[in-house]
Amino acid sequence: MKKLKRIIIFIIAGLTIPLHAQQNARLSLNKMVQAEFDFAKLAKDRNTKEAFLAFCNDSSIGFDTIPLPMKPYWLRIKADTSLLFWKPDFAAISASGELGFDAGPWQYFSSRVSKTPAGQGHFITLWKLQKNGTWSFAIDIGISYKGAQNLNILDTLPVNTKIFRDIDSAGLRNNLYGIESNLDKNPNFYPQVLTEQSRFYHSSFEPIIGTKLIEIHLKKVTASAFKPYGFIISNAKDMAATYGTCKYSKNNNIEQVKTKSCYLHLWIRNSDNSWKLAIEVISEK
Repeated sequence: MKKLKRIIIFIIAGLTIPLHAQQNARLSLNKMVQAEFDFAKLAKDRNTKEAFLAFCNDSSIGFDTIPLPMKPYWLRIKADTSLLFWKPDFAAISASGELGFDAGPWQYFSSRVSKTPAGQGHFITLWKLQKNGTWSFAIDIGISYKGAQNLNILDTLPVNTKIFRDIDSAGLRNNLYGIESNLDKNPNFYPQVLTEQSRFYHSSFEPIIGTKLIEIHLKKVTASAFKPYGFIISNAKDMAATYGTCKYSKNNNIEQVKTKSCYLHLWIRNSDNSWKLAIEVISEK
């Protein structure tokens, strides 16, 4: 009887721990998204430079022609009277609650009295919880496009309930680099890593959401020659980011235009251990 009780307690504990982790992750998701709103508010109330310096750290990554440290870049920039406005419309977080990402529309105004934006697009931010309990962005990247912006309410992905126990992060990194190599060699490999929640943010195009629309989009563009510069993974080993440079080709019905670009892949791991592409960003420079 005592043995049976121990088994029952063990089973209940096995169910409770993931639920508790899920509740903590949801709370962390709310705090992460609030950090994004606070980030944008500081840019509006003060200036863009001050906002970026307040929410980045020494390891934060941004993008120009290649990935580069964000803090030195913003330290060199002179503050001005322009306004960069943004808000998140999509977010997700790891089961461990310390790594997550969000995305949403941005608008740039050359001055704070301007009524019409001089530029617009979408941003994508990878956030990391710091030891002092604050959120800083690990990666910030964006695209621009001329189409209409859809200012939707915030949409979130379900929190993963499984915490993976892998010790070999390098092996997981090489696995994802291998998937990128497959995407490079054969664009028809994309459907194997897509879901209905997958989102593509490609320069000059409005956000593309879902397997079917992405497959149609991939007939117009080609991303190739992925050269990874870095890899970030959550403590739960259920969410990861790979980023670097690539070649980006667009068919404009006259000729194929090729540019050197930067990419960001945000990955979510399923309970069957397969990695799915939550977000692909291709940012032209």
